[in-house]
Amino acid sequence: MFVFYKWAVKSFQRNLAYRLEYFVSLFNALLYIFIFTSIWQALMPENGARFGMTRQLMINYAVFVTLIKTTLVKSRDMIGTRVRTGEISLDLIKPISLPVMTLADAVGTVIFQIFSRFLPLIIICSLMFDLTIPPGIDIYFFISYLFSFLIFHAILFTFGVASFYIVENFPLWLLNTSCVSLLSGSIIPLEVLPDIVKKIALWTPYPYIFYLPTMKLLKNEYPVDHAILRQLFFVIISYAIGLTLFHFGKRKLQVQGG
Repeated sequence: MFVFYKWAVKSFQRNLAYRLEYFVSLFNALLYIFIFTSIWQALMPENGARFGMTRQLMINYAVFVTLIKTTLVKSRDMIGTRVRTGEISLDLIKPISLPVMTLADAVGTVIFQIFSRFLPLIIICSLMFDLTIPPGIDIYFFISYLFSFLIFHAILFTFGVASFYIVENFPLWLLNTSCVSLLSGSIIPLEVLPDIVKKIALWTPYPYIFYLPTMKLLKNEYPVDHAILRQLFFVIISYAIGLTLFHFGKRKLQVQGG
């Protein structure tokens, strides 16, 4: 536990060191919010609703889903990079296992992003938009957010471990990015998608990363046990796949050079 804590602190401090990257990412998040809210203001009727959502609710969705996105770990191929550089051989002999090390690194980054990005952005957005206190801020939302983080990390870990089996896993990362963009609700809510696509999406872990926590926050109408149990199911499945691939992959790992 102490090693996990120290690694998370190290991750937090590393993110704190790159100030230019911080300001660029903050500006980028504001730009995303401005673009998406402008689009929904143009597409949604001023009075009435489309896709079962009002204009204000859609604007709030665009704001809060972007805020949640800013707190989750950046999609970087930590394991794949270390496999290509050979650092993975040192990671495997460290006193902390590689899966725990990546999780600790992600936790430190998320804590940094909550304090450095989410809080300033929520203040700025409160001044720019007519945001109200969401009805779904309760203990179940925080549990849902925790599970969404774990699902997202497990997916990134699984795609990273694929580096043990293939020479270049960029196509897999591209596939993952496409699925996140289309199926997770990070750009548009699932209500806008065709029914067949929405039904397919709900059988994948992606909607439970951004869409479900955001809608739970804004509308607070999802049955708590139903939502939490589905997220927990995908947490277990995602980590089971990733850890299984890691267990067998490290046995065949070969690092050349010296």
